[in-house]
Amino acid sequence: RVPGGDHWVVMGAVQKVTLTEGAPLVYFRGGYRALREA
Repeated sequence: RVPGGDHWVVMGAVQKVTLTEGAPLVYFRGGYRALREA
């Protein structure tokens, strides 16, 4: 953890990735959102 003003910045390394079909999980401005194609 690294102090970042009034937040903590947490860094890590990916250990494993699994890809599946379906929509991505997106968290933005305090809520979960759906992505649309442009």
